[in-house]
Amino acid sequence: MTPRALPTALAAALLCVLLLPACSRRVNAGSGGPPQRICSVTLAADEILADLVPPDRVVAVTKYVDDPTVSNAVGRYSSSVARIGAVDLEQVVALEPDLVIYSQHNDADFVELVHETGLRARMVAAHASFADVRRTYLELGEAVGEPERAREVATWIEESLDELERIMATVEERPRLLYWANGMTTGPGTTLGEVIERAGAHNVAADLGIEGTVELDTERALAARPDVILLSRWRLAEEEGYTDLPPALKGLYSVESGNVIALEETGDSVWVIQTKFETPVLNFKNRGNPTVQPLPPTTPAHGTGSVVTGMWHQYGTIPEKDEGIFIEIADPLNYFTFGDKDASGAIVTAADNNKPVENWRGAGNLTGATGSLADLCGFAKGKPQRLGQITPTKKISEAVVAIPYMENAQDKTFFNLSAAVVKNAESLIKDSSLKFYGEDESDPSLHPDDAIIDMVEKMQRVVFPP
Repeated sequence: MTPRALPTALAAALLCVLLLPACSRRVNAGSGGPPQRICSVTLAADEILADLVPPDRVVAVTKYVDDPTVSNAVGRYSSSVARIGAVDLEQVVALEPDLVIYSQHNDADFVELVHETGLRARMVAAHASFADVRRTYLELGEAVGEPERAREVATWIEESLDELERIMATVEERPRLLYWANGMTTGPGTTLGEVIERAGAHNVAADLGIEGTVELDTERALAARPDVILLSRWRLAEEEGYTDLPPALKGLYSVESGNVIALEETGDSVWVIQTKFETPVLNFKNRGNPTVQPLPPTTPAHGTGSVVTGMWHQYGTIPEKDEGIFIEIADPLNYFTFGDKDASGAIVTAADNNKPVENWRGAGNLTGATGSLADLCGFAKGKPQRLGQITPTKKISEAVVAIPYMENAQDKTFFNLSAAVVKNAESLIKDSSLKFYGEDESDPSLHPDDAIIDMVEKMQRVVFPP
């Protein structure tokens, strides 16, 4: 299997098993027979319950169950089943459940209150292997009174993995794969790490000495030179929206070759609105206040008004939740602006500036006259996205780039470098045994020397700003 052939097989394996729920352990047994009013406040339980019990035995699931980019249970629950967003104990209690299923990721205060109510509860813990996934079904099957159905699903998982192992046994090449999720990657000791290996790829996180799920800086990701990137764009916090590869990784051979698999890909093309480059954004409104900023800026004895305030000049504070610079998609406001013409053609004066009006330039309501482009394209409106959010840690590298040339009279003569030779250098970085041929035999001019290979390899770790 070649690197280009991997995405189809890998995607099939990933989509089948990646989002299987976690293994569980019993917390509060309660009494009585099999539960008939089950409340799930974690997506893992939403999915597993869809396989184990009839929908009429479930009174609530999470709002994420309807998101096709992260849920394996889309369409499994009717609208009569309540959807829970931010977990609310009053909402849960009002549903009168006889079993509440939560995870270790739910709010600790909520979990404590659930126990205080005396409700029967069970926690779904994080899993690290498919053996844990199978155990999840068996244990929750007992908890909901469906042990036979749970054994059927557990057997199906085992048989599916055995079949996948037989298929992958014929694969000789194992492309090197990097998982990337907003600066995080995962190695051995995780279910996703097992997915990657079972799907016929080699997880480069293992080569980097990574175990579990940890942060990975772009420099190490570039140095790993993966054949394929497995990209997760989804973030749990809805207000944070989706993420993508950072610009530094977009020069990787795997990206330029199209070997990027998006886990949340639904089959349709999508539009992404984002900045090309971002600078960190800090708050400077309290500049000089010693209780907030103990290191006020140094100002000259004269001309203090010329001192620039802002990034790269003074110490700022990290913006709070509602502070900072945000980007948001919205329909045009139906307001007059100074200098516009109203319906009668009169120029809007400063006194009328920003007054709501029924007509704008005589064309009526903007979206009413033309429709909403945001709605037509499917963009979410009214959800501000923060710009310049500061990462907890960042490793920064820089390079000095020297471009040699010869001076000839008053002209500069640069050295020509064939694009084919550069491409061949990229190929040699991946496989040093390659040979490049002309029409009849090996062509030395197509073989890059060590200096070119070294240059191309180092340039993969550098981003040239425009």
